[in-house]
Amino acid sequence: MSNRPLVWVTGDLTVDWQWIEPAPEQPAPDLEGEGWWGERHVSVSSYPGGAALLGRVLQEVSSCDNESFEVSYPEPPESPTPTDQHYHHSYMSCKNYNKSNQAESSLWRVAKPGGVARAWETPQDSREEDNSDKAKVVVVNDAGLGFRGKEKGRWPAAVRRPGSEEEGPWFVLKMAHPVAEGHLWEHLICKCPERLVVVVAVDALRYGDVHISRGVSWEQTASDVHWELLQNSKAKSLACCAYVVVSFPTVGAFLLSRRRADSDPKEMKPEGRIFFDPEHIEDTWAEVHPGSMVGYTTCMAAAIAYKIATSDQVDIHVISDGVQAGLRAQRALHENGYVERRRGDTLVGLAPPYTAVAKAIRKAVSELQFSYAEMPEQQPREQSSKGQSSKQSSNARPGWWTILKERYKDEEQDKEDALLRVATEIVQEGPEEALKHVPLARFERLVTVDRREIEGYRNVRRLIVDYLQRRTATVPLSIAVLGPPGAGKSFGVRQVARSVSKDIRIIEFNIAQWTDPEELYEALQQVRDEALSGKIPLVLWDEFDCNLGNVKLGWLKYFLAPMQDGYFQRGGHRHPLGRSIFVFVGGQFSSMKELEEESSRSDSSNAGGSKVRDFVSRLKGYVDVIGPDPIPATKSSSEHEEDRGDREDKEYVLRRALVLRNILEYHAPHLFSKRDSKDLPIAPGVLNAFLSIPEYKHGTRSMEAIVTMSLLAGRKRFERSCLPAEAQLDLHVDGKEFLKLAQNPAVGTPAEKTSC
Repeated sequence: MSNRPLVWVTGDLTVDWQWIEPAPEQPAPDLEGEGWWGERHVSVSSYPGGAALLGRVLQEVSSCDNESFEVSYPEPPESPTPTDQHYHHSYMSCKNYNKSNQAESSLWRVAKPGGVARAWETPQDSREEDNSDKAKVVVVNDAGLGFRGKEKGRWPAAVRRPGSEEEGPWFVLKMAHPVAEGHLWEHLICKCPERLVVVVAVDALRYGDVHISRGVSWEQTASDVHWELLQNSKAKSLACCAYVVVSFPTVGAFLLSRRRADSDPKEMKPEGRIFFDPEHIEDTWAEVHPGSMVGYTTCMAAAIAYKIATSDQVDIHVISDGVQAGLRAQRALHENGYVERRRGDTLVGLAPPYTAVAKAIRKAVSELQFSYAEMPEQQPREQSSKGQSSKQSSNARPGWWTILKERYKDEEQDKEDALLRVATEIVQEGPEEALKHVPLARFERLVTVDRREIEGYRNVRRLIVDYLQRRTATVPLSIAVLGPPGAGKSFGVRQVARSVSKDIRIIEFNIAQWTDPEELYEALQQVRDEALSGKIPLVLWDEFDCNLGNVKLGWLKYFLAPMQDGYFQRGGHRHPLGRSIFVFVGGQFSSMKELEEESSRSDSSNAGGSKVRDFVSRLKGYVDVIGPDPIPATKSSSEHEEDRGDREDKEYVLRRALVLRNILEYHAPHLFSKRDSKDLPIAPGVLNAFLSIPEYKHGTRSMEAIVTMSLLAGRKRFERSCLPAEAQLDLHVDGKEFLKLAQNPAVGTPAEKTSC
C-alpha cells in the first residue's frame, strides 16, 4: 500500500455526448424539406462525465505534481451507447468559436446544452475493492441524479461511516440543484459538518429561490450570498458545514467559513470572503469569450480536493488557495475549449482539456490572477419602519461597504496619503496596473472605481441590453443620469451606450435652450424619424430639470405621455415614437434622492405643473454620477448614504486620477508614445496640483480645460512650464493655489530635479 494520500471520488456518473457540427465550406442548399445534406459532415462523440470527469481531472493534477497523491474514481464502459440504460446520459451541441474555422486554430465550446436521459437505476460503482475508508479526501459528485437518494448501500464505506468528529477523511461535496436536499446531505451534515466542504455554482442556488444579484458589483454579490446562506431557509443549512464555496464560473467565488468566536469558544462565527476578477464581473467576461463548457464546478472541487490532499493541516488558507486554483482552472477550461480527436483529417470527437486544467491548478498558487477581500464585520442595517421586531431587524441585509475601503482599512492613519499614492500610480501607469486588487468597471473610455457609479452604470447597461433584445418593446426606455455640473454625466452614458452596440444612434437636445413646448415636439419628431429608419435612437435630454418660464420643472409634464405610452400628440394627431431610449441628464439635482425630495416638496405644497412624482414613476433606472470633487459630508448622494459609516469622501482623488488619465490619453496621446517606459512623463508637481486642488469650479470640464489650455504640442513631458497662466487657471480653479501645489510633488512621486 502506497504512503501517498488517497483521494476517493464517488457520486453520480454520466456519459457526456456531444453533437459536433463543423461549419460547412458552403451553405446548405434549399432541398425543399429533405432535411439532410450529404456534404455536411457531423459527428457524435462521448467522454466520461460526472464523477469520472472529476476523477480524471484529479488524476491529471497528480501527474503534474509528481504523483503526490493517489486517485480512485469510477468509470463508465469504454464504448458506451446512448441506449445503455444503466448509465445517465447528458447531451450538448458544440460549436467552433474560432471564426477562421481552421483546424489548427479551432476553439470548441458548448453552444447549446441539451438534457439528461436518466438511468433506470443508480449506476453501480465499477471498482472491485472499496478502500474509501483509507482516503484522506472523499470527493462526492452530487448531480441530483440519484446518488443522494435512500440507497445508502451504493455509497462507499467512507460515506456510510464518515468517522468521529476528530478523525476521518475530509469531504468535498460538489452539489447541484436542488441544493441542501436529499439523504446524502442530511447524512453528511449530521455526521461530519466540521470536515465538510460544499462547492456549488451560483446558478444552482438561484434556481432554488435564493436571491443573488447578477452583474451589479462584487460588494453587492458578496452581501447577497452572505445573507442568503445565513438567513434563507432554502440554503441556510449550508452554513453549518466547515466551508461553503459558491462559484461564479471564470470570474469569482464566495467562501463562507466558520471560526470560533473570541467571546465564546463554543460559538462558531461565520466569515465571508469574496474572490474576484477586478476587471470583470459575472457575464462581462463571457461576452468577450462566448460559449460555455461542462465542468466549471468540477474544476473548483478538484482544486480544493488537491490542496486538502497535499496539506498537513486544513485551514482557511488551504481552502483559499484551493479556490484561487479552481478559478484559474475554470479559466483554463474555457480558454482552451475542447480538444479535437481526429482520424486522419476527419474530426471524430472532442475531449475535455484535462492537461491544461491540471497545469492551471498546479501553477495557480504561484501565479495568482484573482484578488480577494474579506467582508467586514458589521451589524445588519436596522429597519426604518416602526413596529419591526428585534428578530426581523437582526435578519436585515448588511449595510454599505466597499472593497476599496477594506483594501486600505489597515492604513487608516495615513489613508489620504495611501490613496494619493494610488491615484498617482493610476495617472502614471494606468488603472489596470494601479488597481489590481480593487474592482473597477470599464465602458469604452469610461473607467470608474466607485461602487455607486459601478452599480449605477452596470444597471443602466443591463437595461439597455435587455431593451434591445426585446423586439416587441414599443414604449421608450427611460433612464435618468444625475450629478453635479461637470461631473461627466453625458460622457458616461455615451460610453455605456457604445459599449453595448455601435449601432445605437445618439441624439442630444439641450432643453435649457428652449422656450416653447413646440420645440420639444419638433425634437420628438426627429426621434420618430430616426426610429422609423430602423435604428435605435438614444436621446440625451440635457438639463431636463430646468424651468419652463416661471414654472419650476415645467418641462416634465410634456414627457409623461411619450414615456408612458410611446407617442406624442401634435396637431390633433397621435404620433408613435417607436423603439427608443430616453436618457434624462440632470442639471439642477445631484442625485436621485434630491429629485425625490423635490417630489415630496411639490406634493406638500400642492405645486401644480411639475409632475415630479409621475415623472419618477416612469423611470426604469438611474445612475448618480459623482464627479471629481469631494462629496460634502452633509450631503447625501445615494440611497445608501446613511449606511456608509465614514461619510467623509476620501476616494475623490481616485476619481480625479481616472478622469485625468482619460483626458490626457485623448488630448495628449503623444505623451504615451514612448513604449519602453510605463510611466507617463508628467512632472510630479503638476500631477500633485491636478489631484490635490480643493475644488474644480466646473467639475470634469475644468480638468479638461486646464489640459487643453496647457502648451503640450510637441512636448515630450508635461512640465510646470506647460501650465496656463494664473489668470486663465482662475476660470476653473483657484489659480494661485493650483500653481502653489504644482511646486510640490505628490506623495509617492520622486521630487523634481530641476525647476521649470
